[in-house]
Amino acid sequence: MEKALYKAVTEMNPQIYKDFYRFYFKKHYRTFNIISTCIAAAAFALTAYFYVMKFGMVWILIALWIAIVMFIYPRLAYRRPSKRASKSRQTTRFRFFDTHVIEKTNGEETDYKYADLQEVVEGKKYIFIFHAEDSVSIVIKSEVSDNGADRLALILKANAPNYSKTNVC
Repeated sequence: MEKALYKAVTEMNPQIYKDFYRFYFKKHYRTFNIISTCIAAAAFALTAYFYVMKFGMVWILIALWIAIVMFIYPRLAYRRPSKRASKSRQTTRFRFFDTHVIEKTNGEETDYKYADLQEVVEGKKYIFIFHAEDSVSIVIKSEVSDNGADRLALILKANAPNYSKTNVC
């Protein structure tokens, strides 16, 4: 039996869920954020136009409401799913090897080859391992055994097909 290079344990808590969903929404909804910001700018301009042209107060308030919602909502959209997920408590144990990782969650053990991972994203505090679009594992870098988070990141970078770094979390 081969010996694991690194081990880690992730005990999920509300802060981890919040950080993950903030990262996920920023990364995967980038186009929506850009479009909604453009719509918000247009709605603010329309509000100013309605005000200058002395339209009724109802039209001004409707345009202003649309502008505010389109500007703020995309930046706070991650909160609802993170709150829903924060009630879930699970602990995942990781064992990292040269070519694969074994995860054990709720007594179920799964083996993933690095080459088969969809994406690996390294942040300041976490390493997000995407198995599929809707399946992700979160490794807390400070929980990697032997202070090996940086060396683990090098192994993942060398073996995972889609490895990237982010400054988000």
